[in-house]
Amino acid sequence: MPVASSPTGSFNSQHVLKPIIEALAQFRDRHDWRFDVYGVVAEETTIRLAIDSLGLGDKAILHGFTSEAELRRALASAHLAFNLRYPTMGEASYSQLTLWNHAVPTIVSDVGWYADLPRGSVYHIDPRRTLPELTRAIATFFAEPARFAEMGRLGRQALEARHSPSRYVERLTEFIAATQGAASAQLAAESMAGTIGRRWREIGLPWRGQGRMADRYAEIINDLTGAT
Repeated sequence: MPVASSPTGSFNSQHVLKPIIEALAQFRDRHDWRFDVYGVVAEETTIRLAIDSLGLGDKAILHGFTSEAELRRALASAHLAFNLRYPTMGEASYSQLTLWNHAVPTIVSDVGWYADLPRGSVYHIDPRRTLPELTRAIATFFAEPARFAEMGRLGRQALEARHSPSRYVERLTEFIAATQGAASAQLAAESMAGTIGRRWREIGLPWRGQGRMADRYAEIINDLTGAT
C-alpha cells in the first residue's frame, strides 16, 4: 500500500516531513505500506537520521528531485498522499491538483486555501495538533481504505468542477474586467477561448498542463495591466 508525500518542489522538513515520519513510525510493525518522499528535502541529513532512529529505514524512501514522468507513475500506484502546509501564506496548491488528477486521497492542513477545499475531497487535520491528528488519520486510513478511495474519487470530481479550463477563463475574465474594464475582459476572453480553450479540447491536453496554462495566464494579465 504505497503512501506518497506531496509532489512539491521542496520541503520545510522540520515543520512538514518530520511529524509525518513520527506518525508513521507508530505503524512500523505493519508490513503493507511504504512511504515515498518526492521533492527536495531541506535538512536531508537530519531527516535521514530521524528515519533510521525510528526504525523506518526500509519503509521511508527519499527520492529527491523526480521527473514528471516518474512522479506520474508513482502517483498512479499511490493509495494516500500528504500535502501539509503550515504555516501557510495563503497559496493555492498545484501539487494538490496533481494529486486530485490521479484520484489520490490526501491529508492536508486545515488552514488557508486548503481549509476551503470541499469536505470529503481531502482529509483535513488541525495544524496545531499535527502529530496526534496525523496518527489518527493514518489509523483511519488503514481501518477504512474504501473511505479514502472514495475521497480520491471526490477529489477528482472537485478538480473537474472547480479547476476546469472554462473555470479558469471565467475567473480571469472577471479579474480583468474589474481591473481594466469590460472591453479588455472581452478581448482577453476571446483570446483565451481561442488559444487555450479550443486547443485543450482538440489535443486533449492533460491536467498536468494546467501549470503551463497558469504561466501563460500570468503573461496575459501582465500584458493587459502593464505589470512587470
